[in-house]
Amino acid sequence: MTGTPRHPDVGTAVRYHTALTRRATAEEPAGFFHPDVVQHEFPNALAPDGAVRGLLAILETAERGRAVLSHQAFDIVEAVAAGDTVALEVRRRGTRAVPLGELPAGHEPRARFAAFLEFRDGRIVAQRNYGCFDRLAQEDRRRRSEVPPRKEINSLPVHPMALLSAFQ
Repeated sequence: MTGTPRHPDVGTAVRYHTALTRRATAEEPAGFFHPDVVQHEFPNALAPDGAVRGLLAILETAERGRAVLSHQAFDIVEAVAAGDTVALEVRRRGTRAVPLGELPAGHEPRARFAAFLEFRDGRIVAQRNYGCFDRLAQEDRRRRSEVPPRKEINSLPVHPMALLSAFQ
């Protein structure tokens, strides 16, 4: 992230993702959440039906993640705050500790996602994650290795986070 905005909730959002990167035990991440928190994970490659979780389910999911990933990191690319809401653009990478289907232990899944965090009393009371995972199947990786890499093209004339400020 080029520079963390000075909004206090952005600082909390960054510290929360830093705790996840450190693989903190459930007690530390729990401190970032309001007791009434609701997390919406919208459909993605790992959760095709999405999920809605309260505090206990959020912490259980984080513990399961610690068991299947030997390492993970969250890189905050951009953060925007308006009122009690923080929008994050995040890159996530990890290393599998155990196999998943045809993916061996040691596989390094990557994802990009947008997270919208709403705060109450300085703690996260709502979280909406829109995840975009890299293809996971071996066949897809084989196919990509046979095709020369293409240049990334940004079709938007404006940075996507700048669009958020237009709606503030």
